[in-house]
Amino acid sequence: MDMMSRRAFLKLSALAAGGACLSALPACSVFEPDPGALVSSFFVVSDTHITAGIERNVNHFRTMLSDISSLDIQPSTIVIVGDIVNSGIQEEYDLIRSLCEEAGYDFDSDFVKVMGNHEQLYAYDGEIGPVNEEYRSDQLLLFLREAGLSRVYYDLYVDGLHFIVLGPDAWSTGWVPFNFTSRQMEWLDDLLAADEEAGELSFVFCHEPLQNTIHGSMEGSFGYRNSLIENEECASIMERYPHATYFSGHSHAYPDIKRPKPEGALYVNDGAVATGQVWAPASTYGGGFSGAFGIQVIVYEKRVDFRGRDFLEHEWINVKHKMTR
Repeated sequence: MDMMSRRAFLKLSALAAGGACLSALPACSVFEPDPGALVSSFFVVSDTHITAGIERNVNHFRTMLSDISSLDIQPSTIVIVGDIVNSGIQEEYDLIRSLCEEAGYDFDSDFVKVMGNHEQLYAYDGEIGPVNEEYRSDQLLLFLREAGLSRVYYDLYVDGLHFIVLGPDAWSTGWVPFNFTSRQMEWLDDLLAADEEAGELSFVFCHEPLQNTIHGSMEGSFGYRNSLIENEECASIMERYPHATYFSGHSHAYPDIKRPKPEGALYVNDGAVATGQVWAPASTYGGGFSGAFGIQVIVYEKRVDFRGRDFLEHEWINVKHKMTR
């Protein structure tokens, strides 16, 4: 990932060295003093739904990239947590590449790609298939090729931070819910256990939320009804690791950050870029699902800050959290 070096190395270094107050925040007093040196920053977004047929989605994506580029602290990477494109076809991947290039970004090197249900659209052709750990479909293979991956779940390190990406690796009952193999769940548990034992942070990214964790995943909501088939198994794993953070999108609900259980993981709903739910009291540009939101994560030596961003209004929203390391 070379975005930071190209855009803001000098600016980021000055902030880290000087311990400067972040001018974009309402007040430094709301944060603990002396977080230590700046280690890294990354953005988490989802549901960009890029397609030539919907101009709004394209414009929101352009505005998101422009807004991120204007910030004092530039991210080392941008994680797109699923539904990157709308129909999982080649033309949409070509379009998002051209939009990134137009804004000075490289789709291959500046982004971490997470599979969403729209990347598996039509993958099952409406049929129910048996669980198959090696399932393949045209759209799955296209996503893997465009994302430069060999499988839909993987891990990597960004500035020494452990990123763990989950994805559907088994047949499902349709194109919306995700199905995980036991192999992937064991792999997740092993990685989180190793990080926990070492006292390291784990950042887990999955397009679909766990039930009853954050806004958009509560009982009766879209994110509750249309999510992980292995919800209970995945939740039981996450609840054992307080150093883990689980990021998701899918519901398009307004951004939210919660830790339902003190001994469990932190959960973050990043909102949506194409059609994010607008929190009516804070809206100056209409209601419904017309917004574009994301979460910036700033990692210091002693603390991690999470803060929500309204890309259309170019302002920080009242969704924030801080976590000591």
